Amino acid sequence: MNFSDNLKRLRKENNLSQEELAEKLNVSRQSVSKWESNSAYPEMDKIIQISNMFNVGIDELLNKDIREVQEEKQVKSNINKYIDDFLSFISKSIDMFLNMKFKDKCKFIFEECFIAFILWVLFAILGSLLSNIFYHAFGFISNNILYGIHNFLGGIYSALAICLGVIIILHIYKTRYLDYYVIVDKEDVEKDSDNKDDKSEVVSDSKKELPVKREKVIIRDPDHSSYKFINGLLKAFLILVKINVFFIFLGFCSSFIGLAVSLVLSFLISKTGLFFVGILLCIISCLVLNYLVINVLFNFIISHKIKWKLLFIIFISSLLVLGSGIGMTTIGFTKFDLVEDYSVVDEKIIPMREDYIVHERYDGNELEYIESDNSDLRITVSHAKDMYSYIDVHDNTIIAYAYSNYENVFEVIRGQLDEINKMKIHNYDRYKVTIYTTKDNIETLKNNYNRFMEGE
Repeated sequence: MNFSDNLKRLRKENNLSQEELAEKLNVSRQSVSKWESNSAYPEMDKIIQISNMFNVGIDELLNKDIREVQEEKQVKSNINKYIDDFLSFISKSIDMFLNMKFKDKCKFIFEECFIAFILWVLFAILGSLLSNIFYHAFGFISNNILYGIHNFLGGIYSALAICLGVIIILHIYKTRYLDYYVIVDKEDVEKDSDNKDDKSEVVSDSKKELPVKREKVIIRDPDHSSYKFINGLLKAFLILVKINVFFIFLGFCSSFIGLAVSLVLSFLISKTGLFFVGILLCIISCLVLNYLVINVLFNFIISHKIKWKLLFIIFISSLLVLGSGIGMTTIGFTKFDLVEDYSVVDEKIIPMREDYIVHERYDGNELEYIESDNSDLRITVSHAKDMYSYIDVHDNTIIAYAYSNYENVFEVIRGQLDEINKMKIHNYDRYKVTIYTTKDNIETLKNNYNRFMEGE
């Protein structure tokens, strides 16, 4: 930035017109206009006069960007103000503490420690509740990943709790003690109240006048001054909160995209019936609610005013639409048929052993024993065509079950949509396990299982 730009900026910042600046410099308005348009250059004595008038250095005026220079000075001034306020805070605290009576000192220390203990208990309880909510909400994630995320979020929570605790303790200390106590001279207080002359009271002692020692007292101070460094701690805490809110904001943005995809997919469902209308209303209302959360989080992050009244009206309307959609979806869902498919049968022959135990925890799926003349164990798993079976022996335990394979996600979605359009719901988690063997073998397997359970 050159001299002309700096001069124009300084003139406007000081609310001066070209005529007013020209009058102060004893030059014509045309001269100032030429300087600002960079078609002419002032003499050295005028440059010195301008530098003194606007309190800037000559080198800054001629060669530097005045705006950047002023911002640097402002930053340095703010830093110095923070340091001065912090040192003033420490000095006043020391003076106040030294001039307190012993009883008041004990009371002060006990009160601050008690407040710190209460805050620690509250933050510990809140942290425990949040930890339980986290594990219940994301229990489906792998333990290692879940543990890592929990530790990361726990570290952030601890840092936020410490910052907030320090801010609360300092604020209570400042408002309850430091803002109300100052060191003054008792004589000054008496003179102010009696409107006496500002002269020191003296006493005579063997031809010498010695000043009376002034007793320092602590009185209430009505002035409530704020300290920059406390405000700085509040700002730092707010920044940490906003960083965490930003990650939550990204999560809701992802869910908004997922709901938008679901809205598009919902049009693949048959366009007739309450089920489709209910699904459509539910997704639209969830999109609106998601948008409201994104709007609130975004405005909080950028410190923009939130229009709570309008958001509340939209929120209530969305809840009404969501309730209507859920009701329609429920009514439409009652017309669906639940289909269980056991069309695929896989089997495996396993030689019988006296110590075999059949794993019977099938989460509601069927395990059946059928007598046959075969002394070996013929194990079958009946399941749907889109499922896979597993039959094997681990140590002395026979394990047989079926599981779904979702490698081809698009095919699964397509199949589900086709069944929904046919008013059917396919239960892909159902399967049957059947064991064919002799009566004696069946009794042996059951007795082994009962003994195993009693041993547990």
